[in-house]
Amino acid sequence: MRYLGQSFGEIIPLRQLDIDESVFGQAVQDLHMRHEELYGYSMRDKVVEITEVRVIALGEEAAEASFSAPTGSDGAQHGTRQV
Repeated sequence: MRYLGQSFGEIIPLRQLDIDESVFGQAVQDLHMRHEELYGYSMRDKVVEITEVRVIALGEEAAEASFSAPTGSDGAQHGTRQV
């Protein structure tokens, strides 16, 4: 995240997984605090940009999957389309 017009931003983690307006509001407050820590001031009246989003997904490794086409047919034509 960064202030509008800045060239560089700061990585500001979101505090929860269920993202709504309040979560983004807290992220903006966290940007102001981080900016104050780094530079001694914040620009609370400036527009804040989200410049990138990083996602880490964790889960169990899937077992080998096997796919097979359905067998049999009723012989009827179910649809057409122009190609």
